Amino acid sequence: MLGLHNILEQLRATSSTVLDDHFDLFEMIRQEDEQHFTRSDSGTSTPIDVENPTDMIDILMERLNNTIAMPHFISILQHLMLLSSDHKNINIWRLLDIVLQQLVLHVKMDVCTDIQEPIVSIDMNNVLSRLHTQNEYDNLERIYNELEEELRKERMHVIELQNRLADYDLRSIYSRTSADSTDSTFPSDPCQSSSSSTSSSVPPICPPSQLPPPPPPPSSLLQLSINGDRVLTETIDMKKIPKSRIQLKTLNWIIIPKERIIGTIWENIDEEKLYQQLDLEDITQNFSLNKVSIDETESINETLRRQRTETFISIIEPRRAQNCTIMLSKLRLSNKQIKHAILSMDQYGELPRDMIEQMLKFLPTKEEISKVCEIVNKYKTPGVLSVADRFFYEISNIPRYEERLRCLHIISTYHERIDDVTNTIKTVTNASIAVTNSKRLRQLLRMILALGNFLNNGKRNGNAYGFTLASLRLLIDVRNSLRSDRNLLHYIVEQIENKKSDVLRLKRDLESVYQAARHSRKEIEQELCALRKSITVVTEALNGNETGNDDDDDAWNNECDRNVDRFSEVLKNFLNSIENNFAQVERQYGDMNTKFRVCVRLFAEEPRTTSPDDFFGVISKFLTALIECHQQIWEERENLERLKKQTLARSILSKKSRQRDNRRHDFDQLVTALQSGEIFSDELTRLRTSFRSRKKLS
Repeated sequence: MLGLHNILEQLRATSSTVLDDHFDLFEMIRQEDEQHFTRSDSGTSTPIDVENPTDMIDILMERLNNTIAMPHFISILQHLMLLSSDHKNINIWRLLDIVLQQLVLHVKMDVCTDIQEPIVSIDMNNVLSRLHTQNEYDNLERIYNELEEELRKERMHVIELQNRLADYDLRSIYSRTSADSTDSTFPSDPCQSSSSSTSSSVPPICPPSQLPPPPPPPSSLLQLSINGDRVLTETIDMKKIPKSRIQLKTLNWIIIPKERIIGTIWENIDEEKLYQQLDLEDITQNFSLNKVSIDETESINETLRRQRTETFISIIEPRRAQNCTIMLSKLRLSNKQIKHAILSMDQYGELPRDMIEQMLKFLPTKEEISKVCEIVNKYKTPGVLSVADRFFYEISNIPRYEERLRCLHIISTYHERIDDVTNTIKTVTNASIAVTNSKRLRQLLRMILALGNFLNNGKRNGNAYGFTLASLRLLIDVRNSLRSDRNLLHYIVEQIENKKSDVLRLKRDLESVYQAARHSRKEIEQELCALRKSITVVTEALNGNETGNDDDDDAWNNECDRNVDRFSEVLKNFLNSIENNFAQVERQYGDMNTKFRVCVRLFAEEPRTTSPDDFFGVISKFLTALIECHQQIWEERENLERLKKQTLARSILSKKSRQRDNRRHDFDQLVTALQSGEIFSDELTRLRTSFRSRKKLS
């Protein structure tokens, strides 16, 4: 409060009713402003306790998440962790408090001139100016790096164009000296590419295992009598559920049979004692059946095309050749650079991962390579070929080109894929542990079980020992009889606030449930199977390369220096680096399945047929609905509180206005009485009477 708190306490000691009224009004408006401030900063309707460090840290984390200020906030906390809390450092903490107060006041109230003189002299304008200069320098440095990278790419493009011009000159010389130039019309009818050449680079996925048959239905304890009514075939332990005076609405939950309760979360939940704490009459009024219920939303960038002259020869299907040319224009590497990158297994990172995927779609067939080689042998130069045909000719000289490219794609994508599946496994594992150990969730389910049994007492769904999690979605279907915009979930939130408000912090316990609801067991198994198949492909490629025949080695020696080839070296290093990593991921997956089965069985669900996205999806949707109901209730309460404060403020101002009017009226009457002498009439009468009496006596 800018140091006003102590001053206000001193002024209250003057015992002035006028000042007290003003102070009360000021305090009331200040509290309202602080609630509005904390609510707008936190993004929620729930007031924030500014005296609670945990709440303030949570709000700051939400405000700064995914912003450029987050690293600075983390750095501040890291430095504060280095300060001890003993007595010798208390002055340092106080100094930090004073400096931070001054900085905030300078930033928030720069135009105010009546603020107390700061204890520490800091020129905020100078500091902010220097920080602004540093930011400008960082931006200029980033722009410089981008321009430098763009210049490098343009230089590579110029080199590529110069190479092509040299090929064109060589082609012109051979075309003039060729004796059979009249037969230059080579058939350019395309040959349809084999479907195998355009197959995806991702290995096939293992088919999911066949689901086991569903469990047999539980034996029924009911049988129909002759007149169609249901009667019990054996004695059932009836719960002591109070009966309402009128018929109530029905909660259509799914009851878990008593024989399946053993070993689950419901075994130790006893909701019968809870009825003594609940206002059953209030429940009856809110959910009575005799009330009428009212019923309730790239583009592709332009590609660079090289103009073809009539002398260019192409044997590739036109659309396939066009797409290949677009791919090469995006790659911005010459054929020689591409060839060197593949031979060295992309030692310098010249091939982006997405471009490797595109290159796998343009694997040349044997027929295409044969025809391209015939043209080169005929014209004695590859310069007569179009861009795509020339590319096919160059890569045809690379031994095991397709195998190298697939292994290169696997190596470039493996670590990201294994990190994704590892994070997924950890998310599901953490969510399973959180749901299993959540005491707040057990208390909430206990409350719901008690209310549901009270509503369903004497009905088909009554006397329940537990219910499925899918039944949580049905709570919003039970409308409040007194208010059409409320339902059973709103009522549960109000009861929890009054009796156990700590349960409403359930979202903090189950934060990982939202992420776990996005992943299914089938997707995890498929990804692990695909990774296992990728490792097998790399292993087979390494074995095949080491046991290659001598003819291939001779051809390879004639093409280029064997020292450029790093195929075997890269594959060996890759397999050695991932050997323990993949085994660890498989162990984590087994641990995830174990913890997930324990969690699912705790809620009487079937682990074999339940997937994490289904199980945690129900919980996450219920938590979202619970938070929305809580927010609606808080908004309504705040609106009512705001109206009360506004009414109180108006009454205070109106009272003071009337008092001022009365004082002004009294003053006017006093002036009039003074001017007319009416105020002295009694004194004048007394004096006149006294004067007349003395005159008669004389």
